[in-house]
Amino acid sequence: MKEKIIITGGSGHIASALGALLEQLGKYDVHYLSRNKRTEKDYIWDPEIRYIDPKAIPGTTHLIHLAGTSIADKRWTKSVKKEIITSRVNTANWLYQLIEEQHIPLKTFISASAIGYYGGCRREDIVNEDTPAYNDFMGTVCEQWEAAANQFLKLNSRVVTVRIGVVLFKQGGALHKMAQTSRWGFVPIGDGKQPISWIHLHDLCAIFKESLLNTHMQGAYNAVSPHFVDNQTLTQALAKQLNKPYWNIGIPAFLLRIILGERAILVTNGVIVEPKRLIENGFKFKYAHINDALANIYS
Repeated sequence: MKEKIIITGGSGHIASALGALLEQLGKYDVHYLSRNKRTEKDYIWDPEIRYIDPKAIPGTTHLIHLAGTSIADKRWTKSVKKEIITSRVNTANWLYQLIEEQHIPLKTFISASAIGYYGGCRREDIVNEDTPAYNDFMGTVCEQWEAAANQFLKLNSRVVTVRIGVVLFKQGGALHKMAQTSRWGFVPIGDGKQPISWIHLHDLCAIFKESLLNTHMQGAYNAVSPHFVDNQTLTQALAKQLNKPYWNIGIPAFLLRIILGERAILVTNGVIVEPKRLIENGFKFKYAHINDALANIYS
Protein backbone atom coordinates (compact mmCIF):
# COMPACT_ATOMS: atom_id res chain seq x y z
CA MET A 1 0.00 0.00 0.00
CA LYS A 2 1.24 3.47 -0.87
CA GLU A 3 2.12 5.85 1.95
CA LYS A 4 0.12 9.07 2.10
CA ILE A 5 1.93 12.39 1.84
CA ILE A 6 0.33 15.75 2.54
CA ILE A 7 2.00 18.89 1.14
CA THR A 8 0.81 22.28 2.40
CA GLY A 9 0.98 25.36 0.19
CA GLY A 10 -0.42 23.24 -2.60
CA SER A 11 -0.88 26.03 -5.13
CA GLY A 12 2.80 27.05 -5.08
CA HIS A 13 5.39 26.19 -7.71
CA ILE A 14 7.60 24.29 -5.26
CA ALA A 15 4.71 22.15 -3.99
CA SER A 16 3.57 21.30 -7.53
CA ALA A 17 7.07 20.40 -8.73
CA LEU A 18 7.85 18.40 -5.60
CA GLY A 19 4.55 16.53 -5.68
CA ALA A 20 5.11 15.51 -9.30
CA LEU A 21 8.60 14.27 -8.45
CA LEU A 22 7.38 12.20 -5.50
CA GLU A 23 4.52 10.69 -7.53
CA GLN A 24 7.10 9.37 -10.01
CA LEU A 25 8.56 7.17 -7.29
CA GLY A 26 5.39 5.07 -7.37
CA LYS A 27 5.35 4.45 -3.61
CA TYR A 28 3.50 7.54 -2.41
CA ASP A 29 -0.04 8.86 -2.67
CA VAL A 30 0.55 12.63 -2.73
CA HIS A 31 -2.14 15.12 -1.70
CA TYR A 32 -2.12 18.86 -1.15
CA LEU A 33 -3.64 21.29 1.33
CA SER A 34 -4.86 24.31 -0.60
CA ARG A 35 -7.41 27.07 -0.27
CA ASN A 36 -8.80 26.23 -3.72
CA LYS A 37 -9.60 22.78 -5.06
CA ARG A 38 -7.86 22.31 -8.42
CA THR A 39 -7.83 18.51 -8.69
CA GLU A 40 -9.04 15.49 -6.77
CA LYS A 41 -5.62 15.47 -5.06
CA ASP A 42 -6.42 18.72 -3.21
CA TYR A 43 -7.92 18.96 0.24
CA ILE A 44 -9.41 22.34 1.09
CA TRP A 45 -8.16 24.09 4.20
CA ASP A 46 -8.40 27.60 5.58
CA PRO A 47 -6.11 28.05 8.58
CA GLU A 48 -7.55 31.49 9.38
CA ILE A 49 -10.93 30.00 10.25
CA ARG A 50 -9.50 26.63 11.29
CA TYR A 51 -11.24 24.64 8.57
CA ILE A 52 -9.74 21.52 7.03
CA ASP A 53 -11.32 18.76 4.96
CA PRO A 54 -11.99 15.97 7.49
CA LYS A 55 -10.52 13.43 5.04
CA ALA A 56 -7.15 15.22 4.88
CA ILE A 57 -5.30 14.11 8.00
CA PRO A 58 -6.40 10.47 8.54
CA GLY A 59 -3.92 7.99 7.09
CA THR A 60 -1.15 10.55 6.62
CA THR A 61 2.34 9.10 6.92
CA HIS A 62 4.48 12.09 5.94
CA LEU A 63 3.72 15.81 6.10
CA ILE A 64 5.66 18.45 4.11
CA HIS A 65 4.91 21.98 5.27
CA LEU A 66 5.54 24.59 2.55
CA ALA A 67 2.73 27.06 3.32
CA GLY A 68 3.61 30.68 4.04
CA THR A 69 2.77 34.17 2.84
CA SER A 70 5.34 35.62 0.44
CA ILE A 71 7.90 37.86 2.14
CA ALA A 72 8.54 39.86 -1.04
CA ASP A 73 5.12 40.96 -2.30
CA LYS A 74 4.11 43.64 0.22
CA ARG A 75 5.73 46.33 2.36
CA TRP A 76 6.55 45.03 5.82
CA THR A 77 3.90 46.83 7.81
CA LYS A 78 3.06 45.52 11.28
CA SER A 79 0.08 43.62 9.91
CA VAL A 80 2.09 42.09 7.04
CA LYS A 81 4.87 41.04 9.42
CA LYS A 82 2.27 39.36 11.61
CA GLU A 83 0.83 37.56 8.58
CA ILE A 84 4.29 36.38 7.50
CA ILE A 85 4.84 34.81 10.92
CA THR A 86 1.36 33.37 11.52
CA SER A 87 1.08 31.85 8.03
CA ARG A 88 4.13 29.74 8.88
CA VAL A 89 4.12 29.25 12.64
CA ASN A 90 0.40 29.10 13.46
CA THR A 91 -0.27 26.68 10.61
CA ALA A 92 2.47 24.35 11.89
CA ASN A 93 1.05 24.60 15.41
CA TRP A 94 -2.41 23.72 14.11
CA LEU A 95 -1.10 20.76 12.11
CA TYR A 96 0.64 19.51 15.24
CA GLN A 97 -2.62 19.79 17.16
CA LEU A 98 -4.52 17.87 14.45
CA ILE A 99 -1.94 15.09 14.26
CA GLU A 100 -1.87 14.76 18.05
CA GLU A 101 -5.65 14.82 18.52
CA GLN A 102 -6.26 12.25 15.78
CA HIS A 103 -3.43 10.00 17.04
CA ILE A 104 -1.79 9.87 13.62
CA PRO A 105 1.48 7.85 13.65
CA LEU A 106 3.28 10.43 11.53
CA LYS A 107 6.70 9.18 10.42
CA THR A 108 8.12 12.41 9.02
CA PHE A 109 7.51 16.15 9.29
CA ILE A 110 9.52 18.19 6.79
CA SER A 111 9.22 21.96 6.97
CA ALA A 112 10.43 24.70 4.73
CA SER A 113 12.51 27.36 6.41
CA ALA A 114 14.74 30.00 4.83
CA ILE A 115 18.29 31.29 4.81
CA GLY A 116 16.73 34.40 6.33
CA TYR A 117 17.51 32.45 9.51
CA TYR A 118 20.99 33.96 9.24
CA GLY A 119 19.68 37.52 8.90
CA GLY A 120 19.08 39.97 6.08
CA CYS A 121 21.80 42.50 6.92
CA ARG A 122 24.99 40.49 6.39
CA ARG A 123 27.33 40.63 3.43
CA GLU A 124 30.77 39.34 4.23
CA ASP A 125 29.91 36.58 6.71
CA ILE A 126 30.03 32.94 5.61
CA VAL A 127 27.45 30.89 7.50
CA ASN A 128 26.41 27.26 7.77
CA GLU A 129 23.95 25.21 9.81
CA ASP A 130 26.04 25.69 12.96
CA THR A 131 25.56 29.48 12.81
CA PRO A 132 22.89 30.73 15.26
CA ALA A 133 19.81 32.66 14.18
CA TYR A 134 20.39 36.37 13.56
CA ASN A 135 18.56 38.92 15.69
CA ASP A 136 16.46 40.66 13.05
CA PHE A 137 12.96 40.19 11.61
CA MET A 138 13.81 37.38 9.19
CA GLY A 139 15.98 35.61 11.74
CA THR A 140 13.13 35.74 14.25
CA VAL A 141 10.59 34.46 11.71
CA CYS A 142 12.74 31.47 10.79
CA GLU A 143 13.64 30.64 14.37
CA GLN A 144 9.94 30.54 15.34
CA TRP A 145 9.11 28.61 12.15
CA GLU A 146 11.63 25.90 12.96
CA ALA A 147 10.61 25.77 16.62
CA ALA A 148 7.04 25.07 15.51
CA ALA A 149 8.31 22.23 13.29
CA ASN A 150 10.39 20.74 16.09
CA GLN A 151 7.26 20.21 18.18
CA PHE A 152 6.69 17.08 16.11
CA LEU A 153 9.65 15.47 17.84
CA LYS A 154 7.30 15.04 20.81
CA LEU A 155 5.21 12.73 18.61
CA ASN A 156 8.28 10.66 17.73
CA SER A 157 8.23 11.97 14.17
CA ARG A 158 11.48 12.58 12.33
CA VAL A 159 11.80 16.34 11.72
CA VAL A 160 13.77 18.02 8.93
CA THR A 161 13.85 21.77 8.28
CA VAL A 162 15.04 22.96 4.86
CA ARG A 163 16.51 26.47 4.88
CA ILE A 164 15.78 27.57 1.33
CA GLY A 165 17.85 30.12 -0.58
CA VAL A 166 16.78 32.17 -3.61
CA VAL A 167 14.92 29.65 -5.77
CA LEU A 168 15.56 29.93 -9.50
CA PHE A 169 12.88 28.86 -11.96
CA LYS A 170 11.27 30.49 -14.98
CA GLN A 171 7.63 30.92 -13.98
CA GLY A 172 8.08 32.98 -10.83
CA GLY A 173 10.38 34.09 -8.06
CA ALA A 174 13.50 36.20 -8.50
CA LEU A 175 14.12 35.41 -12.19
CA HIS A 176 10.57 36.29 -13.15
CA LYS A 177 10.78 39.64 -11.35
CA MET A 178 14.13 40.41 -12.99
CA ALA A 179 12.85 39.47 -16.44
CA GLN A 180 9.78 41.70 -16.01
CA THR A 181 12.00 44.79 -15.78
CA SER A 182 14.37 43.84 -18.62
CA ARG A 183 12.74 45.44 -21.65
CA TRP A 184 15.78 47.64 -22.25
CA GLY A 185 18.31 45.30 -20.66
CA PHE A 186 19.54 44.36 -17.21
CA VAL A 187 21.15 46.47 -14.50
CA PRO A 188 22.57 45.42 -11.12
CA ILE A 189 21.06 46.46 -7.80
CA GLY A 190 23.13 48.91 -5.78
CA ASP A 191 26.82 48.13 -6.12
CA GLY A 192 25.98 44.60 -7.29
CA LYS A 193 28.30 43.04 -4.71
CA GLN A 194 25.62 41.63 -2.42
CA PRO A 195 25.86 37.80 -2.32
CA ILE A 196 23.00 35.62 -3.54
CA SER A 197 22.80 32.11 -2.14
CA TRP A 198 20.61 30.43 -4.72
CA ILE A 199 19.18 27.02 -5.63
CA HIS A 200 17.72 25.61 -8.85
CA LEU A 201 14.15 24.37 -8.40
CA HIS A 202 15.19 20.90 -9.60
CA ASP A 203 17.85 20.61 -6.88
CA LEU A 204 15.50 22.01 -4.23
CA CYS A 205 12.92 19.33 -4.99
CA ALA A 206 15.68 16.71 -4.96
CA ILE A 207 16.69 17.92 -1.47
CA PHE A 208 13.12 17.54 -0.21
CA LYS A 209 12.94 14.09 -1.80
CA GLU A 210 16.21 13.08 -0.13
CA SER A 211 14.89 14.43 3.19
CA LEU A 212 11.92 12.11 2.83
CA LEU A 213 13.76 8.99 1.69
CA ASN A 214 16.89 9.23 3.84
CA THR A 215 15.75 8.42 7.36
CA HIS A 216 19.16 9.41 8.72
CA MET A 217 18.49 13.05 7.85
CA GLN A 218 17.12 15.20 10.66
CA GLY A 219 17.48 18.78 11.80
CA ALA A 220 18.30 21.78 9.60
CA TYR A 221 19.84 21.74 6.11
CA ASN A 222 20.79 24.70 3.93
CA ALA A 223 19.21 24.31 0.50
CA VAL A 224 21.59 26.43 -1.56
CA SER A 225 24.11 25.80 -4.31
CA PRO A 226 27.68 25.36 -3.05
CA HIS A 227 28.65 28.22 -5.40
CA PHE A 228 27.00 31.53 -4.48
CA VAL A 229 27.09 34.48 -6.87
CA ASP A 230 26.85 38.21 -6.34
CA ASN A 231 24.03 40.29 -7.79
CA GLN A 232 26.19 41.63 -10.60
CA THR A 233 27.28 38.16 -11.70
CA LEU A 234 23.71 36.85 -11.72
CA THR A 235 22.48 39.90 -13.63
CA GLN A 236 25.24 39.59 -16.24
CA ALA A 237 24.64 35.86 -16.64
CA LEU A 238 20.91 36.38 -17.06
CA ALA A 239 21.44 39.15 -19.62
CA LYS A 240 23.75 36.88 -21.62
CA GLN A 241 21.34 33.96 -21.41
CA LEU A 242 18.42 36.06 -22.70
CA ASN A 243 20.49 37.98 -25.26
CA LYS A 244 19.77 41.31 -23.60
CA PRO A 245 22.20 44.19 -22.96
CA TYR A 246 23.78 44.62 -19.55
CA TRP A 247 24.16 48.15 -18.23
CA ASN A 248 26.63 48.58 -15.39
CA ILE A 249 24.55 51.35 -13.81
CA GLY A 250 23.23 50.10 -10.51
CA ILE A 251 19.76 50.90 -9.21
CA PRO A 252 20.51 53.07 -6.14
CA ALA A 253 19.94 51.20 -2.89
CA PHE A 254 18.42 54.28 -1.23
CA LEU A 255 15.79 54.44 -3.98
CA LEU A 256 14.83 50.81 -3.39
CA ARG A 257 14.53 51.50 0.33
CA ILE A 258 12.10 54.31 -0.46
CA ILE A 259 10.06 52.12 -2.83
CA LEU A 260 10.16 48.82 -0.94
CA GLY A 261 10.63 49.92 2.64
CA GLU A 262 12.28 47.52 5.08
CA ARG A 263 11.95 44.55 2.71
CA ALA A 264 14.53 46.23 0.43
CA ILE A 265 17.14 44.24 2.37
CA LEU A 266 15.98 41.20 0.39
CA VAL A 267 17.67 42.66 -2.71
CA THR A 268 20.22 45.14 -1.37
CA ASN A 269 21.83 42.76 1.13
CA GLY A 270 22.65 39.08 1.26
CA VAL A 271 24.53 36.34 3.02
CA ILE A 272 26.98 33.68 1.88
CA VAL A 273 25.45 30.37 2.92
CA GLU A 274 27.21 27.02 2.75
CA PRO A 275 25.23 23.76 2.32
CA LYS A 276 27.59 22.08 4.79
CA ARG A 277 25.32 19.29 6.01
CA LEU A 278 24.07 18.34 2.52
CA ILE A 279 27.64 18.01 1.29
CA GLU A 280 28.56 15.94 4.34
CA ASN A 281 25.61 13.67 3.52
CA GLY A 282 26.87 13.21 -0.04
CA PHE A 283 24.11 15.12 -1.81
CA LYS A 284 24.95 15.77 -5.48
CA PHE A 285 23.78 19.04 -7.01
CA LYS A 286 22.75 18.78 -10.65
CA TYR A 287 22.94 22.54 -11.15
CA ALA A 288 25.72 23.78 -8.88
CA HIS A 289 26.90 26.58 -11.21
CA ILE A 290 24.81 29.56 -12.23
CA ASN A 291 25.44 29.34 -15.99
CA ASP A 292 24.37 25.69 -16.07
CA ALA A 293 21.27 26.52 -14.02
CA LEU A 294 20.18 29.38 -16.27
CA ALA A 295 20.89 27.38 -19.43
CA ASN A 296 18.58 24.65 -18.18
CA ILE A 297 15.87 27.05 -17.03
CA TYR A 298 15.72 28.90 -20.35
CA SER A 299 16.40 25.97 -22.65
